[in-house]
Amino acid sequence: MSRVREVRLPLGVVFAATAGIVLLLCAILAACGVGLGTNLTVVGLVVALLLPLGLEIRSRATRPRRVVIIDYRSHQFGHAIARGAMKKLASDKRRWLVEYKAPTGVTGEGSLPWQIREIQLAVIDDIDAILLIPAREDKDLWFALAAAIKSKVLAVVVDTKPPNHLFHHTGIEPPRFVCSRYDISGVVIGDLLVDWLKEGPDRQCILWTGPNGSFAGEERSRNIIFRLAVADLLERATLLTMDSWAPNSQLCRDTLKIVSASQDDVAIYTGDDENGMSLHWLTLSERPELRRRMFVVGCNGTPDDFGHIPAVGLRAVDCTVDIMAEEQGVQMGLLLIRERGGKLPASDRSVYLVPELLRVSDNRTDWLESFFVAEHEQVSDGDHLTSVESIRLAEGGAVIHETLPAEEEPPIE
Repeated sequence: MSRVREVRLPLGVVFAATAGIVLLLCAILAACGVGLGTNLTVVGLVVALLLPLGLEIRSRATRPRRVVIIDYRSHQFGHAIARGAMKKLASDKRRWLVEYKAPTGVTGEGSLPWQIREIQLAVIDDIDAILLIPAREDKDLWFALAAAIKSKVLAVVVDTKPPNHLFHHTGIEPPRFVCSRYDISGVVIGDLLVDWLKEGPDRQCILWTGPNGSFAGEERSRNIIFRLAVADLLERATLLTMDSWAPNSQLCRDTLKIVSASQDDVAIYTGDDENGMSLHWLTLSERPELRRRMFVVGCNGTPDDFGHIPAVGLRAVDCTVDIMAEEQGVQMGLLLIRERGGKLPASDRSVYLVPELLRVSDNRTDWLESFFVAEHEQVSDGDHLTSVESIRLAEGGAVIHETLPAEEEPPIE
């Protein structure tokens, strides 16, 4: 049982236990021949000690729970997860103290040792729960998290799946896990690229694969490549490997060289929207004539603090996938609330969210409008028309709660 779990004694139990102890003590003193006056005096002192003690024990169960969100760099995806978790915990009637921590840099370099130190400090500071956005898969990171779980800390990991066997070898249960169905997002992007390539025999595509060690990046890249291979279009794809999620200007320039050498339009999958924006701005500054021939496919679709998707609002991507970052944070907060109320079973370990494909289209050259409109709804603005088409990939909602044995993985569809 984690420290988040709230075991609160009913008020009636406190008074009943005190009364029972008082009656038992009174009977023992009477059997020993103690006078009535002395007996009542001793009983009064015992009541004065036991009743406040019972009330204090009861009140400690209602203390605010301390939660720390440990990110690996300062980025929009992590901010959205933290925002969702804080909103959900703030809606609970019980008190939560939530702190968001991230390194000062935006590249994520050196963040792994920093995250390990923060997990260790959380254990020392008696933090009740850790919400972790891992820098990458690393044994030292998982061992540090295992030590925290052994200290009764509730751990919830997002985005990168912890290896269950490693935690089983240490004799403890793996942490709870929340993520988007990255396999589905890869299949959807792959099918989108297949349809796009079939529209022209000379069309090419560039895939930014990876980064290595990223569960989300590898899972998505694997399924995109698989869909192209099934359609026998893999020879028209060029693979470029990302070293990390941080934007890389050299990777952008290598992409522009391939686009420049191509005879037709080129579709580019940039890994996420942040890299799509980096490619967009570098193209406009160095080779603006190539932008019309580029069909940029991003991923994340994460809104900022004002509810807008920057990559969409700035026309940096032509299509993106909303991986429900804020909803992932909401589900993490919900796991904490259920655990505190004693309603989170040990077998309920994972929550998977179904992503949404967002197609962006408009016939204007200068626009910064709101894209949060209803599905298939068009917003008229004078003589211009702006539209966003949101395609849901699953019926009946976007959240899939799965109760799985710790060693099983969700199937790839």
